[in-house]
Amino acid sequence: LLAEDAESWTVELLGTDVNRAFLARAAAGRYGKTAFRQTEVAFRDRYFEAEGARWRVRAPWQDRVHFFEHNLATGPLPWPEQNLIACDLILCRTVLMYFVPEQATTTLMRLWRCLAEDGLLLLGAVEAGLAAQAGLAGSWLASNYALRRDAPAQERSRFGTATATLAQPAPPPRPAPRPSLRPVPAMLPS
Repeated sequence: LLAEDAESWTVELLGTDVNRAFLARAAAGRYGKTAFRQTEVAFRDRYFEAEGARWRVRAPWQDRVHFFEHNLATGPLPWPEQNLIACDLILCRTVLMYFVPEQATTTLMRLWRCLAEDGLLLLGAVEAGLAAQAGLAGSWLASNYALRRDAPAQERSRFGTATATLAQPAPPPRPAPRPSLRPVPAMLPS
């Protein structure tokens, strides 16, 4: 949290995965030193405490972090029962690239519908291409591709409304016809 008034914020972090073992590991809230970038020392010291060679999420934050099993491709989104609705920030980096294109597009739009009116959906560089294919316009925010729910009118028209159906992606361009290949006559030495 970087804002000066961050102490007055109500913060709840939700993490999902389909792998129960990964969820259990994340819920333990313990991280090795390689989980932090060298420039994040102040962040680490504020929100984590040393526990041997590992770092544990500090007690005041443990109750604000929740993990649950959820399949982004087939599970409900938005999902009010799990607070997956009106989110201020959604991080979905290096996930959608493993989906088939149609599934990635559908999931991306479902995640976008989970945002608050002024929310941000941050994608990785690979997902930026998927967003463009889905007809969503965003902008670069550091190493993230940011999609804003309250995008300016010229971008919002590409998003549609929260209840709009997805536009079909443009068909791939037809390949140029290949020239016919004729056998080259063999050259015989004279």
